[in-house]
Formats: sequence, C-alpha cells, structure tokens
Amino acid sequence: MSMEQFYALQNGGKSPHLAYVIGVLLGDGCCYRMKETPHPRTGKPSFSWRIELAVKDQPFAQAFAHSIGCILRRPDSKHRDVKILLTNRVSQKYRVCMASKSFGEWWQGIKDNPEAIKAVIGVNPRQFLRGLYDSEGNLCWSKTGPLVRIFNQRQEILDLAIFCLVLLGMRAHIRIFRQAGTVVRFPNGTKYTTSKALYVIDPKPARQFIAEIGSNIPKKIAIESNPYHK
Repeated sequence: MSMEQFYALQNGGKSPHLAYVIGVLLGDGCCYRMKETPHPRTGKPSFSWRIELAVKDQPFAQAFAHSIGCILRRPDSKHRDVKILLTNRVSQKYRVCMASKSFGEWWQGIKDNPEAIKAVIGVNPRQFLRGLYDSEGNLCWSKTGPLVRIFNQRQEILDLAIFCLVLLGMRAHIRIFRQAGTVVRFPNGTKYTTSKALYVIDPKPARQFIAEIGSNIPKKIAIESNPYHK
C-alpha cells in the first residue's frame, strides 16, 4: 500500500481514529523505522516501520490498539495486539506493537510539519486532544475545582493542542512547568537532572474539557473524587 492509498483509506485525513493516534504519537507513543534487512526473495534492502506504545493503563493500550487497528484495517487489534510487558517484579506495562510501512512513511512526512498535522486534527479536534491527554495529561484539584493539565517538552505540540481547544470554544496558554537543569527527586531517593524544559497548558473550562474530550483512563476523568468536597 502506498502512502497515497493509505491516506485515501482515512477518508482524506478525516478519520477520528487517525486524529487519536496522532495525539498519542506526539505523547507516549512512537513510530520508527527498523534496521534495513535483505528482502527474502529479491535480496534488495528492505525495512519496516513499527508503531509502539508501552503504558501502565490497560484501557489506554486497548484504545490505541483499536484505533491503530481501524486505520490499518485490523479491527480485532484491540485485544490481539495488546500484550503485558513485565518491567520488574512489582509493576507491569501493556505494550502495543504493530508494523506498517505505509503508515510509517506517511507519518514521517508530516510529523514535523504543524500545518500538515492541523489539516488532519482540525477535522477531529476532540479525538486528537483525547489522545494527547491520555498520553501527557493529568487531573488534579484546587479548592476552586478540577484542573486539567497537559505536559510536553515541545512547545509546538502544545500549540497544536491550543489550536484544537480554540476550535471547541475552550482556551489555554503555555507556561514553563519546570526549567531545564532542574534536579528531580523521586520518593525512593533517586534523582536526575532534566536536560530540557517541561511546558504545560491548563485547558479551561476544565469541566467542559472532561465532559467533551474525556479520556480512556478512568482516573483522568474522575471528577467525583474531589478531595476538597468529601
């Protein structure tokens, strides 16, 4: 399948599943080209592309697998391609891994082009925001109510989120959450120094975001768990 055929299958970029996948790939997911190997029949160099996600939340992994499966015409992928990846004795991650040369080449052609991405996600802004929020967001509380936050080390990705928020009648602005060179300490005593700044946006109104965008991760939409109103 060529890149043009792949794009045509997505109804010219209007697939909500494609918008969701883009949101995830700009967050926790990745798409990369495997090492070239000789083709078994022709002997010519060939390569494949991998689309991957490894996360702790099983519903998130299943939603990503389902969306990837839909755009690659593999509708049973929600369960078939989600595997448990044991990282150590006390925790586990759920891993999604699929291969598609046509998708990989298409993504490689637009991933660093904000205008090309906007042409796709502008049709389905809610699904893009859900993918990015599933990957990079969290829900916390202040005494005035819920706070939705989306983080990223690249300002241009949060610019895409603001582009979609504006289309939906919401607002946000980018601010620095943590400067480069910050020493981060973990509860177990380990620490590291950040090499890049971390940026954040706070979509408002938060309740509208939760109601209209939502998440495949229950804790990110659990507004009933407000610790200030128990």
